[in-house]
Amino acid sequence: MKYITETFLEYPDNSSLAVIFYCGGCDRNCPGCHNTELQNYIKFNHKLIVALLVEYCERVKTNKIVLCGGDPLYSKNIELTKYICSNLGSDYDICIYTGAEIDEVKALDIVGFKFVKCGIFDASKFVGATKTDEYIRFATTNQSLYDSNFNLLSKDGTYYFNEGN
Repeated sequence: MKYITETFLEYPDNSSLAVIFYCGGCDRNCPGCHNTELQNYIKFNHKLIVALLVEYCERVKTNKIVLCGGDPLYSKNIELTKYICSNLGSDYDICIYTGAEIDEVKALDIVGFKFVKCGIFDASKFVGATKTDEYIRFATTNQSLYDSNFNLLSKDGTYYFNEGN
């Protein structure tokens, strides 16, 4: 598996290519998990990952980064996630994808991200991820997007780019 690649689908705007980093490790045990190969923890070198993210962003000409997994806020990944956000957050727009609820995210005192998508994957609320020029719809309707000030930006798993939800 490639742990760093690019994506158009995952970043919450209607025009950007983003670099996506897949953290290894998650203990949320979501029924119907779509990334079972990333449930087991993988230890990454913090400085190397930051250097690789910068290199990849420069190569594809973007300042957008998505951290997902596994789960970037899994207990064994939180220090790496904080390291990435603190080292790159002033120059890059970082979006964190986590199964955590927003109160858990707030308690972790993470700085340097632009967006955080929260909510455990719930197969009973599956609608499938979609992105158009008008909106991004997350895989399940219970997932929500917040900005760095923890303002809710989405409703029922959908974020409309130009409506300022």
